[in-house]
Amino acid sequence: MQTTQEEDVKQLSLSLPDPFAAFRQAFEAFDAEHDAQDARGGPMDREALSDKAKVMLEALPHGHPQAGVLATAIEDGIAKERVHLIYWAAEGVLWKAKAAA
Repeated sequence: MQTTQEEDVKQLSLSLPDPFAAFRQAFEAFDAEHDAQDARGGPMDREALSDKAKVMLEALPHGHPQAGVLATAIEDGIAKERVHLIYWAAEGVLWKAKAAA
């Protein structure tokens, strides 16, 4: 079951301009992996989530001002099993993109 925050991030990503299409797709893949792991239960597969999150980071347009924030959130979120940090950082990227559009 998706949280309100996850749904908000998804809806926000759908309203972004085309330069963020790759980021949107990468976010959706990360979210799907997270949802699948939640459904399976058990320990977090850090490597799988990390791989999906890194693709999301690489999908940001070059020089995006939130790249450092997202990178730190990915590192801390995976290491500390606090995936919400990654969602918060992704949401920040999306809000800044929407504001700039």
